[in-house]
Amino acid sequence: MAEVTKNHPYDLLMLLDTQAEEAAREQAVTEAQKLIEAQGEFVSRDPLGVAQLDFKIRHRTEADRILLRFKGPAELVAELDRTLKIADPILRFRIIKDGAPLSELPTYTPSLRKADEDDAPSMDDDERAERRERRRY
Repeated sequence: MAEVTKNHPYDLLMLLDTQAEEAAREQAVTEAQKLIEAQGEFVSRDPLGVAQLDFKIRHRTEADRILLRFKGPAELVAELDRTLKIADPILRFRIIKDGAPLSELPTYTPSLRKADEDDAPSMDDDERAERRERRRY
């Protein structure tokens, strides 16, 4: 009986070194794309542009972002992981299973409003004294 491999949808987000030569960055992305096409189904390539990093990665403060969408087996993901780890122009990468568009992913937006005293639960003097007493022991 032949073994059937299921192709799952994936997103590959790569952060490329902006100080590396353009040809080297393009070669790293092209090699990843060729590997995907050889073992899976390439869906799209979306350049997301240069962005400031929240923290330094290899002493770099900005990176060029590329999003590759593809379908493939788990073996392809393992091969991509191995190949991308040794590519010099790639600062960091993440392979995300499911293929949900990044624009549809939930985002966390912290509230910038400080809590007012009215928002705090009201506490009378007896409750405060009782809490202080409990903290002592």
